Amino acid sequence: MAGTHWIVEGNIDPRWPINTRGNIGEVFPEVLTPLSYTLGTLAAEAGWRDAYREIGILRKGDFKSANPVIIGLYAGYGYLNVSYLRMIGVRAPGSSPEAIDATLFGEGNPPPYVPRKGDKSLLSSLKILLTVLKALGTKSQPPIVEQTYKIVADWEAKCPPLDADDEALLAYMQAFPPIFRQVFCNHIITSSIAAVVSGILVDNAKAAGKPELVTHLMGAAGDVLSASYSQELYEIAKLLRGNPAIAAAFDAGTTGLPGRLNSMPEAAEFNEAFAGFIARHGHRGPNDWEISSRTWENTPELALVAIDRIRLAEHDLSPAIRLRDMEARQQAAIAKVLPHVKLLDKGNFKKAVKALPHWTRAREATRDRAVRMGATGKRVFRELVRRTAICCRDAAILHHLAGRGAEHRGDGSSSGSQAQGGLRRRGTEGRWVLLRHRARSRPCRTRSFRRKGASAWRHSGRAADRSGLDAAVPAGRRGGGQCRSAYEPRRHCIA
Repeated sequence: MAGTHWIVEGNIDPRWPINTRGNIGEVFPEVLTPLSYTLGTLAAEAGWRDAYREIGILRKGDFKSANPVIIGLYAGYGYLNVSYLRMIGVRAPGSSPEAIDATLFGEGNPPPYVPRKGDKSLLSSLKILLTVLKALGTKSQPPIVEQTYKIVADWEAKCPPLDADDEALLAYMQAFPPIFRQVFCNHIITSSIAAVVSGILVDNAKAAGKPELVTHLMGAAGDVLSASYSQELYEIAKLLRGNPAIAAAFDAGTTGLPGRLNSMPEAAEFNEAFAGFIARHGHRGPNDWEISSRTWENTPELALVAIDRIRLAEHDLSPAIRLRDMEARQQAAIAKVLPHVKLLDKGNFKKAVKALPHWTRAREATRDRAVRMGATGKRVFRELVRRTAICCRDAAILHHLAGRGAEHRGDGSSSGSQAQGGLRRRGTEGRWVLLRHRARSRPCRTRSFRRKGASAWRHSGRAADRSGLDAAVPAGRRGGGQCRSAYEPRRHCIA
């Protein structure tokens, strides 16, 4: 790709040339703000490499610099590097690039893996083998989950009150990257082990001529955190049945609904249940990793819309009912595949079936904690934006913090022209002013591939998520600084 596409921009590593929006598009649906890139993406890339080094996937010489490769930023959008993620399948004994493709990205038609010198590593394979053998013996929650919970709890406890001075709030946000690096490392460790363990099931199902049974072999995921949200929302939606007062409040629309419900005595039980849901899961939302994004906590209407859709459904959407026969399906799939598994592989196959649920839950738990770690930062960010809006008549998006990373480019160098937005100290009076930036992204040349059955799935084309700002800036004082992009990516692959 040629030209500058966004305020911060990465460079495609020629050794690892294939990047995709698949899998990452759901969690990074919008353009990344430079602030999120500086504080989060760079730390996530480092944490990802730490995890691969610990597991044994990463070998010396894989990367020439610390510049992000696994998590790419091109034309403002986040990408995953397919070429490098396939090294899990290349270097892990008994796995394959195709198994990793299926596990991480689903069924599709990405460019095929082409072996190259340096891809295989005996030392990496031995280290991964030891990691996998230990993982296959897992019979309970891996200790890494409890460790991650503790790190995040300690981070939340250090958050200054929102009425603290600017310097305290900025210092808290600037302390985020190294802690997030460790938490994200734990998430990648659990995700990678879950991928390798599930890869054992994928390969054996294909060898048995039963690839369609892979989903059933992996079993139900009803007790992972990502599934608990829908279960809790369903239970809360049931409280609307038989309560015409609450139903009428929902019928009037979700705008202003939280305030109307809080003033209704008839909604006391509903409000208590919903408040509990927000306390547990309010850090989640449609764009988990973006610091300026809306969450269920700062925009509860997002969760209320989901409840509204559930209560209007004509059929029973109970997650428990829909998952109750999954165990029977799993046992039936095992009975069909196991006779075709090679004698020496039967033991590991059985262990993989039993260990995978623990690693699936660990993957979701560590991911949830990594997202939750950003929740306090989002609160601090919104407070700083609110203060900036008061100080500046023409406020724009808060791109960077206090000069640190304000000139950082995606390729690791510095350039004042590449990142002109930011929060800077003016003079000696100690006030912070927000610098404006206007940019226009250019479309990049791409080669597309989609998952089977996937829709075109276009983005809105907005080059920045202004929701965090718009919620903080008083009406009539919004405007300026909005960046628009001519780039509207489909689910595709850059090669």
